[in-house]
Amino acid sequence: MALLPVDLGSQGVSSEAYTLVSAARTSRVKADNTVQDVIQVTAQSSLYLVTYTWFVEPDRWNLEAHTAIIGPMTANVNEVCGYRNVIGFRTVQDQDVSRLLVNYGVITVGTPDGSIQDEVQVRMDHLNTEHTFQLIDDAAAVLKAAGANLE
Repeated sequence: MALLPVDLGSQGVSSEAYTLVSAARTSRVKADNTVQDVIQVTAQSSLYLVTYTWFVEPDRWNLEAHTAIIGPMTANVNEVCGYRNVIGFRTVQDQDVSRLLVNYGVITVGTPDGSIQDEVQVRMDHLNTEHTFQLIDDAAAVLKAAGANLE
């Protein structure tokens, strides 16, 4: 079982369909105490109605705008949301090991009713990797080993 998409009725929704919630220029302090300008983008998937935030470099934002940035990130989020045993998705900001402020996807893995669950975190800029799905499978395996019925 995976996170269920919203009821779309007879109209299909592209895996890249989203609603832009916000986009703002800001900055973050890097590990070497220099300041990096970034665009903080928040969008909502039209397919799963999950909201997510990540940083985009201003040069990339200016060149590609939303067409090559938000849609593909939305498709990545939707792929994770539709993956087996995923029952939730959200983002949080935290510092990585080098003290750089980054956005993490927090992926909830568990039983369909949510009574048994665990979470894994993946940096949003690394969301579309095999490692993400391995973390999900590993969390599901631990829950199954403990006796959870994830199907």
